[in-house]
Amino acid sequence: MEKMEYGDTLSDLQSDGSIAPGNAQARSQDRAEGRERRMDKYHNMITRNELANQINYTGNICRTLAFDWKQDFKEGDIWDNKGRAESWQCEDSAQSFIPENNNKVRYVLYCENVPCHKVDYRNKNEVEFLEAVEGEGEVLVPAETKMRIVDISTDDDYKEMGYYEVHLELI
Repeated sequence: MEKMEYGDTLSDLQSDGSIAPGNAQARSQDRAEGRERRMDKYHNMITRNELANQINYTGNICRTLAFDWKQDFKEGDIWDNKGRAESWQCEDSAQSFIPENNNKVRYVLYCENVPCHKVDYRNKNEVEFLEAVEGEGEVLVPAETKMRIVDISTDDDYKEMGYYEVHLELI
């Protein structure tokens, strides 16, 4: 017998009082896709990656990450956005970005001359879509962007600075 998934909202309630099968998973997927798709300034649906591919900036960028433990980054490893457009910070930002977690081991990643999409803080729809904060100098790096780790600071550097520097190059 095939297992059926049942709905979880009033819209799934059928006239006889039973619950319609099969829609909960589709709605869950639609909600997840909805988080990726928002209205752009032209009121067209757009994904974060489509916006990231609207290249309007090439420059030096950085990203701060925080983990519970030391990562196993090695020179020569490929940095991969894992199929997602990622938020980084451009060099002309007015404030630094602090990760929104309490993890103790911090990494600051740097890469030079990266083509990306710089947030237009005058565009209300873009700012709302990205939940961007003016002054952070946010840029979106396209999902297909690949970078190689070329240098990682030492444990002694970490003890002195409080974070590891990871330098990347665009490939």
